[in-house]
Amino acid sequence: MPNIYQNSVTDRMLGCLFQNPMLCLETKYKLDKDEFKANKFHQILYVTIYNLACSDYKTISIFDINSFLEPYTSQYEIYKDNNGDSYIDTIIELTDTSNFEAYYNEFKKLSCIRVYNENGFDISKFWNFEQSDEKNLENINQYNIEDIINYFEGLQTSISKEFYPKERDLEEIQAGFGLEELKEKLQEEPLYGNSFCSELMNTITRGLMDGQLTCISSPSGVGKSTNSVAVMCKICATKIWDYDSKSFIDNPCHTKKGGLYIQFELDNIQELSVKFLAYISGVPSNIILDGKYTQEQSQRIDTAIQILKDSNIHLCYMPNFTKKSIEQTLKQHIFDYGIDLLVYDYIQEGSSLNGEMNKSNGGIGLRTDQVLANLSDFLKLMARTYNIPVYTSTQTNAQLGSNEVIGVESISGSRAVANKLDIGGVFLPLRPKEVKARDMIEQEIGNRGFGLPHATHCYHMYKVRFGSFPQNVKIWVNLDLGTGRMQDCFVTTWDNKLIRINKTKLEKGI
Repeated sequence: MPNIYQNSVTDRMLGCLFQNPMLCLETKYKLDKDEFKANKFHQILYVTIYNLACSDYKTISIFDINSFLEPYTSQYEIYKDNNGDSYIDTIIELTDTSNFEAYYNEFKKLSCIRVYNENGFDISKFWNFEQSDEKNLENINQYNIEDIINYFEGLQTSISKEFYPKERDLEEIQAGFGLEELKEKLQEEPLYGNSFCSELMNTITRGLMDGQLTCISSPSGVGKSTNSVAVMCKICATKIWDYDSKSFIDNPCHTKKGGLYIQFELDNIQELSVKFLAYISGVPSNIILDGKYTQEQSQRIDTAIQILKDSNIHLCYMPNFTKKSIEQTLKQHIFDYGIDLLVYDYIQEGSSLNGEMNKSNGGIGLRTDQVLANLSDFLKLMARTYNIPVYTSTQTNAQLGSNEVIGVESISGSRAVANKLDIGGVFLPLRPKEVKARDMIEQEIGNRGFGLPHATHCYHMYKVRFGSFPQNVKIWVNLDLGTGRMQDCFVTTWDNKLIRINKTKLEKGI
């Protein structure tokens, strides 16, 4: 509503931005032009300041404003109709940039209340339309923006707990009760989750189950993000390119309603989305990025774009991640879009996360290993709380290559990351000893140039919650880094002795 927008509040904030336009670009101060839409004159001024800041203007003069706006006839007329030059002189004189944070917070509180009002929420606790603006401003002065957000989230949470009862601090039963029903259910439908990209991995782990946390570690450049994208496509993409039939087919492993991919390094479109297109279309990512493809590949990419749009996959770039922001984003996507899978790119430190944990620890800084272990525990809690599979990864440490057995000690920063994992492994290219072992095993099983998959990588599995195979088994696969497509080869013990096991297809209806 227009009267929730207070010109005097915006005047003070704009006065600071004229004096220090670079504040527009600071990540801690998030402003959007739509927040000024109630006053077109203010909106024009903010857009002008922002554009000049992007051009590296450290201060802005009235001459700069006029020069920028003059080519935009309608906007410039609004500026002149509002005596823009005189206005700018006045607000600069009346504002002190050292108070910017206070002006910003007051502006954002009003903006937040407006958005809740526009979305149908009852905002009378904070803004009563029957009262004067002065009384309403006096009322909201006793709240900060976190109070406002927490109030409305509390309303939603109380409803969700009644109808979506998955957040429980204590679950208690007497042992033995419910097992008859479980026995009958498992006879009809054995306990399996969603499919990994490897059917041998499905056999060893029983798949990606609801409520479980999976973590696959790798060194930089081996394909952590490529594997994470492949896992999401495997169970969320509605269709995929089939090389045998040379056509798009219904994805037989599509068993999830949708997925959320949270990451903090890649551009969502140019870098991350291209990996999704490569997997779905079967066209290597380097060809897509080069823009040099055949007419047939171009058609496949166009179809893959539409498939990706239809697959309810959401990509979130979150450079300043905290546990709170991760959960808020996850909850929003569960309630608004119905997603039921989280892929969290990989477990690492971040300044915002460290600050959040230090604050909750009474201001005492945590060691790197404590931060990483805490984040791993949190991701497991998210899996249990919302009853979804959570897939993530970590970096590996520098001593990796010298280890005979690749296990939990390979995790960079903290072995304690593995404490809450249900499935844990390390994904690596073949090492020299493994290349020799692969060649011998391929001869043994009859792979002599007949187009059978040629192993390029190994999963070294150090933890499997429902495992019935020896510890530290190795799953040998062929990975095409260009598309993320994976083919199974064989399974061995940690010392490269062949284990003969069957593949498990986890398709619809299983």
